[in-house]
Amino acid sequence: MSVKITDTTLRDAHQSLFATRMQTKDMEPILETIDQVGFHSLEMWGGATFDSCMRFLDEDPWERLRIIRKKIKNTKLQMLLRGQNILGYKNYPDDVLEEFIKRTVGNGMDIIRIFDALNDIRNMEKAIEFTKKEGGHAQGALSYTISPVHDVSTFVDLAKNLVEIGCDSICIKDMAGLLSPYKGYELVKNLKKEIDVPIQLHSHSTSGMATSTYLKTIEAGIDIVDTTVSPFALGTSQPPIEPILAMLAGTENKLSLDEDNLKETTDYFKKVRKDLEKHSKMNFTVDTNVLNYQVPGGMISNLTSQLSEANALDKYDEALEEIPRVREDLGYPPLVTPTSQIVGSQAVLNVLMGERYKMISEEVKNYIAGYYGRPPHEVNSELEEYILKDKEKITERPANLLDPQLEKAREDIKEYIEKDEDVLSYCLFPNVALDFFKKRKEGKLKDPLETDKKNNKVSTPGPAGDVSRKMRVTVDDETFDVHVEDLSGDKSKTTSHSTTPKKQKPNQNKSQKQQKSQTKEKKGEPETTSQGNTIDAPIAGNVLKVQVDSGDTVNQGDVVVILEAMKMENEIKAEVSGTVKEVKISEGGTVNAGDPLIVL
Repeated sequence: MSVKITDTTLRDAHQSLFATRMQTKDMEPILETIDQVGFHSLEMWGGATFDSCMRFLDEDPWERLRIIRKKIKNTKLQMLLRGQNILGYKNYPDDVLEEFIKRTVGNGMDIIRIFDALNDIRNMEKAIEFTKKEGGHAQGALSYTISPVHDVSTFVDLAKNLVEIGCDSICIKDMAGLLSPYKGYELVKNLKKEIDVPIQLHSHSTSGMATSTYLKTIEAGIDIVDTTVSPFALGTSQPPIEPILAMLAGTENKLSLDEDNLKETTDYFKKVRKDLEKHSKMNFTVDTNVLNYQVPGGMISNLTSQLSEANALDKYDEALEEIPRVREDLGYPPLVTPTSQIVGSQAVLNVLMGERYKMISEEVKNYIAGYYGRPPHEVNSELEEYILKDKEKITERPANLLDPQLEKAREDIKEYIEKDEDVLSYCLFPNVALDFFKKRKEGKLKDPLETDKKNNKVSTPGPAGDVSRKMRVTVDDETFDVHVEDLSGDKSKTTSHSTTPKKQKPNQNKSQKQQKSQTKEKKGEPETTSQGNTIDAPIAGNVLKVQVDSGDTVNQGDVVVILEAMKMENEIKAEVSGTVKEVKISEGGTVNAGDPLIVL
């Protein structure tokens, strides 16, 4: 029996290469053709697509699922679920998870691939249970990694446990492209001996090994592999389907695909790629450094962005070298969302602060305290002792400690609810969803399939009688809503329009004072002026919370501000005692590295 193919073009391929920016209108025209290719399944939802639909594309992710399901009649639809994290970066209560899976399957999802960043089955068992309850196919994923505490037997035992609790199939999830051809052959052979459900392989081409690994695991009896069409392949994406189709031709493993429909699909996405390339900063060459640092593509882009905003790109290599050290300190977690962000952001902090763990993100503290699950190995004992002085360690399933959330969320947004699924969108991404709901209520959203017939692109006109057009502009992954004015006529009649950023980009033109304070901060010295001691931002980020007001007394070590950076919360502490003279920032604002926050 020939190997089957899952196509990732509609989800992981554009997430890995093009910042998850493909719109539903770019997918819809080719869906019926894709449906005739003969793929086992289409991975088209989950991962970062849910967040990106609302945050960047002004689309309802649930509507995307419904549109694709309506067009795809022969091929199974598949999604990626982060276990108890669902599609977010923390654990959610069971009532939210159960309702999410109920609505997902109810809207047409067939296969749910369920993983946990720590391979902690406790964080996967409820998702598996709820998927099967709703009649969906529950696929348990092994988050593959390399470390002194991971070997073939580790993953075989994990797979056996997942099958025992009800998984219908098993996926080897090789998110960084670390699985070598011969190790893959060994792993699949051993899995085949121990379990009798289908086995699937998902990998990335980052290290250059994935296509070869696919061929060796096909020899070993793998049932399904994940590929994408060639315009969306390679680099940090999946291997391309076309050469695999050619290489297996004439063998017992030849693929049963309709080559005419496949060619039409490939040709279509060549055109789509041209519009998406502006969102990519990825180098499509092989990067074998991933074998040392185990950094997935999405984590690389976060790392680069954070260092760039801190004017510290020269520390890129140093940050890469710090990542394995932090990973070892945290007990060798696989680097996949959310642990990739947790490890990566802490490595950046260690490098920027010039001292390891001088600043520790809230997520690292929660990780060590057990709130993300059970680490694969013991964590650094000194780091654990330091953190557990202020935080109690838990040993039970983290979600057991969470209160139900659905009813409160429904009450919070009752004025915006138009569909039952809106409550789930809000539970997962409250700020992003609320902004989306407000736009929808104000009639500012377009039909996700509406296009400009002339050039097949969405165009948003300005207000009636206005000489400007409202457009969305993306510069270096920062997205802005702007008005573009026609200057061909009398310039004296041109009116100015404000620019409303979708995502505020920190000002890169620092004053000499800010640059001076940043330099001192990196040396661990607060800036001293005639006004007092200034506490500056060590990193760029969003001001999540201001803990003090003018006139407050603070002691050395007190938390004065919480900054959100790289999706992590970071406490900014006073390095000296004093009285707050001035608060220079407000909650909800953004700051650049070196910007003054508090004057004592």
